[in-house]
Amino acid sequence: MSAIVKCDVCGQICNQSYLNAHKRLAHRKLEAVAPHEPEIVQAIMLLYGQLSEASQEIIRARLLATGMEAQRVASDGEPRERRSRERVQ
Repeated sequence: MSAIVKCDVCGQICNQSYLNAHKRLAHRKLEAVAPHEPEIVQAIMLLYGQLSEASQEIIRARLLATGMEAQRVASDGEPRERRSRERVQ
């Protein structure tokens, strides 16, 4: 009979024989590229090409703002909303 062990990542208790499968399934890296991602990107670009110039400009501005926010969070370590709420309190 296998021993009962605790997952070192999340602390869930499971059977030793299941531990590797648990880690693989429950703690897989989300950064891995989906196998169908190139098709998704192609579909997005097709839809983007069907937009008017004004809508394309709005999309570009939103993507740029999202990218800038992600870079700022990476450098600061926390979202802007959280910092501003903490100052108010």
